[in-house]
Amino acid sequence: MNWIDTPLLVYSVIEGHPAQEAVCQTLAEGDWSSSVLVLLEVYQVLIRHYNVGPQAAGTTVRTLG
Repeated sequence: MNWIDTPLLVYSVIEGHPAQEAVCQTLAEGDWSSSVLVLLEVYQVLIRHYNVGPQAAGTTVRTLG
């Protein structure tokens, strides 16, 4: 099982990110785990660093969880 941390989840949802394809491929394999704290961090990173609105960030995090 692979542990997926905040940066990898962020890369998976940012369109055009160079790592997006590789991370999405790993996530699609289904052999990964994370934590609620990581999802909270993803939410904060999307809002603070990628200027994603709170509702859109929340929707994105819900799809990951």
